[in-house]
Amino acid sequence: MARIGVILYLLGALNFCPSLLYQYHILLTQNMSWLQAQNYCRTHYTDLVTIHSKNQMNLINDIIKGTNTPGVWIGLYRNTSTYLLTWSNGDQFMYSQWKPGQPGQDNNVCTAMSSMWQDFPCTSVYYFVCYKVSNDNYYMVKSNMTWTAARDYCRSQKAELISIRNDAENQKVKAITGNDSVWIGLYWNSGQWQWTDGAFSSYQSWGACQPDMYYGEEFCTHISVNIDGFQFGFWNDYDCLNSLYFMCYQGNVPCIYLYCSNQNNISFTTLIKFNIEVDA
Repeated sequence: MARIGVILYLLGALNFCPSLLYQYHILLTQNMSWLQAQNYCRTHYTDLVTIHSKNQMNLINDIIKGTNTPGVWIGLYRNTSTYLLTWSNGDQFMYSQWKPGQPGQDNNVCTAMSSMWQDFPCTSVYYFVCYKVSNDNYYMVKSNMTWTAARDYCRSQKAELISIRNDAENQKVKAITGNDSVWIGLYWNSGQWQWTDGAFSSYQSWGACQPDMYYGEEFCTHISVNIDGFQFGFWNDYDCLNSLYFMCYQGNVPCIYLYCSNQNNISFTTLIKFNIEVDA
């Protein structure tokens, strides 16, 4: 089968977006809190947008570029009713080498290892191990830092605090750390990031050092547009009470998108992307 990708741009002065058998996204140029935006999307469309791929993210960025807003709400939020172990680089937690009696679940929420793993307050200071995927390089940083500072240092080097997925990786880390206690990327995450429509998507597009919960109450997610110091087109956790533009979606047919920009219900810009499979 040969796959033909087609992108079609349409401009119009209509007061509606056509309801056809494909998914379309609507950029609402009204400032609302995250919850108000969610309620609006659920009332008038399906929900706040869920993002499944880099391709979809690129198309959305084409629509929001130059928009007069600090950011655009999407449907990703932190569900604070959950509490789970998470690797800081997003790897799934499947393997462990805990010391007997570990892990605890009180105030000790970050993980260090020497011969075995143990959780400690994230404000403790240890050496740490970064991993750079671009050259498959594990390296130890012999500087005492808190867990968060260690994570941010690794990211500043285009690396991540190490995640350990099997015995071979665990032994590789131990070989470079010896008897030193070092931070690894495992931490108790008080709240799981999930999509408001209940969809599963493993795709992430966080900005540098995000999510950071900088002000302690940043439980909702927007795409950065015009914020000094933030990367355009990447995700940032943000206080849900802030008012921003937002993006809704209607329908759900994979690989087919119609994007609409709602301008006070008067005009819209659409971007249609669809794939056609034909016999080779």
